[in-house]
Amino acid sequence: MSGAVQEVRRHLLKLAQTWPRDPLRPSMDFGEAIRRATEAELTGPQAKRHLAESRKSLAALERIRTSESLREYPTPRHILQPASSPSHYAQLVETMNRITRGQSVQPTMAQRLRRFFGLPVH
Repeated sequence: MSGAVQEVRRHLLKLAQTWPRDPLRPSMDFGEAIRRATEAELTGPQAKRHLAESRKSLAALERIRTSESLREYPTPRHILQPASSPSHYAQLVETMNRITRGQSVQPTMAQRLRRFFGLPVH
């Protein structure tokens, strides 16, 4: 195995180890998927053929992990706050945060009524 292949392989495996766990789907580990793909593609005689693709994958995964793409291409306000339901995504994020803290996400009766009548739910 060439030095370039070993270097890319080492970086991908380190990235896989440090990839954050998804608290909403603890049984699905993206870091483990990165590790398995790295082992499959960058081990053995076929490793040199996959080197260029692996470098591209490493760069893309680093951009995702560091949120570089999000800073470079921010989501427009009209998408984050659609006219039909401006607080939808804020509520979604708050619900996911409550789930990760182990709190109940069951809506109260007042929240259900507000949603039924099309009023903002807080």
